[in-house]
Amino acid sequence: MPAICLYLQVHQPYRLRRYTFFDLGFSRQYEDEGLNEEVIHRVTDRSYVPMAKSLGKLIEESEGKFKVTFSMTGMAMEQLQQYRPDGMEAFAKLASHKQVEVLAETYYHSLAVLYDFTEFERQIKLHRKAVKEHFGRVPKVFRNTELIYSERLAQKLKGQYKGILAEGVNWHLQGGTPNQLYRVPKSDGLGLLLRNYRLSDDIAFRFGQGLDAKEFLRRLQDEPGEVVNLYMDWETFGEHHAKDTGIFDFMEALVRLGVEQKVKFTTPGKVIKQTEKPPKLNIGTTTSWADEDRDPSAWNGNDMQRFALKKVYELGKLVRELDQDKYWNLWGRLQTSDHFYYMSTKRRHDGQVHAYFNPFTTPYDAYIHYMNVLSDVELRLQEAQKKEKG
Repeated sequence: MPAICLYLQVHQPYRLRRYTFFDLGFSRQYEDEGLNEEVIHRVTDRSYVPMAKSLGKLIEESEGKFKVTFSMTGMAMEQLQQYRPDGMEAFAKLASHKQVEVLAETYYHSLAVLYDFTEFERQIKLHRKAVKEHFGRVPKVFRNTELIYSERLAQKLKGQYKGILAEGVNWHLQGGTPNQLYRVPKSDGLGLLLRNYRLSDDIAFRFGQGLDAKEFLRRLQDEPGEVVNLYMDWETFGEHHAKDTGIFDFMEALVRLGVEQKVKFTTPGKVIKQTEKPPKLNIGTTTSWADEDRDPSAWNGNDMQRFALKKVYELGKLVRELDQDKYWNLWGRLQTSDHFYYMSTKRRHDGQVHAYFNPFTTPYDAYIHYMNVLSDVELRLQEAQKKEKG
């Protein structure tokens, strides 16, 4: 009977406002503060606080038999601190349980790993510091933005972390199972934990199709392997699926039934620590948890996205030369993967989930307003550089 490893990811971007050509050079208000505040209040009330309380209650009820894992981007932390400190308190209280593991990731939920490894390193250091400050933890396992994984990334992380999460892509497993720990080749034993996307997506995207806790647990128990990794967005509970759908009741019933039937709940760090000599797995392409393609093309698959990404990472040279906190932070926010996801022209099975908070009506609309913002930021950086040079 495999163990269950439940991981939930918490992220909220700073959404841009409709920044037009006529704003260039006149307005430095790039973000839609009203929308961002509205969204953080909504998800905190509907999802963050009630789910944190529910998970804490399950840990206490089960006398520690239930375990759970989460991570939170730096921008989610910032917005909760600013608008909903009670939300941060709820997460901190949950993290105070020793049965909870907190993972590392990029501070700005960025695609820096694909374009700028120096910036990627900066962001994971920022995130590690924020996790220590808010949750009193030093993460041992890494989860990259959108579960994007490559062996090049893994090589960069060896020595810094004990393990990394990735998608359980069928064509890389070649008939094997995602339900066990693997290790990355030539990485000093870095553990590789693979998401069971079929069962994870049954909850994340197909919950409304009559999912029953007892039947779902039976399916979990029938899975081959040692551990079923269920990874999904935290907002699955209460936002993507509202409370009145029974999503909270489902999760509570699943955990209680599991504890009753002596199913083991675990965390990524414990899986790594308790597994001896896991087999090597070579993943020769860059993977993600998006779409049927399971690659980064939801963020860089069309010309608009690729051009926008090229331009934003080109700004890194100016930002580094100026080396001022306000510019580092501004550049970081513009790297957030959501901006490029809004520009995607792919048809996605999870499109409705992301459409909840998309401020733009079309991918082209998202691209135009993003590029207007980027142009103004570039002008600001150039002007600041001229002043510094006298």
